[in-house]
Amino acid sequence: MADQKQLNVRLTDEDLANVELLKRHDVSLAEVIRDALRQRAQALVPRRRDIVALVHEIERKYPDPAPATSSPYAGLDTSDRHTMSEFIRGRLHAKTSKRRPRPAGKPAKRKSKRKTG
Repeated sequence: MADQKQLNVRLTDEDLANVELLKRHDVSLAEVIRDALRQRAQALVPRRRDIVALVHEIERKYPDPAPATSSPYAGLDTSDRHTMSEFIRGRLHAKTSKRRPRPAGKPAKRKSKRKTG
C-alpha cells in the first residue's frame, strides 16, 4: 500500500450538511475528496495541444497579407541571401550612379581630422 497521509479539514455548516447527505447515500467521502483533488490538479497541468491544429488556427486568425505589387521587394525571395545581396548591390549602384558628377578640377571635400575643443 502506498504511503498515505491524513488531512484535517474545517467545514462550514453547509459542508457538514452535504457530508451527512453523502453518508446517507453510502458515498465514500475519501473517494469524493480524492476525485476532487485529482480534477483540480489536472486542471492546473498544461494540456498538450495538437501543434499542427494550433498552427492552422494561428494562420486562420492571422492570414498573410496580400503581396504589395508596388513594393521594391515584390517577387523577391527575402530568405535567399544571394538574391538579397544582388538586390542590395543593385540598389546601391543605382543610388550612387544618380549622384551628380563633380565639376572638373574641384577636389572632393574632406572632413577635417582636427579636434576642436
